[in-house]
Amino acid sequence: MRDIPPCVTFFAPVSLDENGCFVWNQDRKQPGDFVDLRAEMNAILVLSNCAHPLDPARPSAAQPVVLVRHRIPQAAADDPCRTGSPEAMRAFQFTDRLYA
Repeated sequence: MRDIPPCVTFFAPVSLDENGCFVWNQDRKQPGDFVDLRAEMNAILVLSNCAHPLDPARPSAAQPVVLVRHRIPQAAADDPCRTGSPEAMRAFQFTDRLYA
């Protein structure tokens, strides 16, 4: 179980109300929303386009998912992605050692 990573949901407009309960917030969702992910090492990505249990639309109007993959050069030593925080710097050090 410890090797199973948590789920990340980018486009379900769910937030917490004043009581700490999950609520559907349709106003947070806009046509054309997108996410850029940057991976400095091999990663497994699983995509799902299923209905969210809090979505009041039944059945949910599923839209197509577009995935675009780009290969970019390795991040330079002064890249803000590398130097943005102590945690990021440590992560890059570990990744650099792994792929050295």
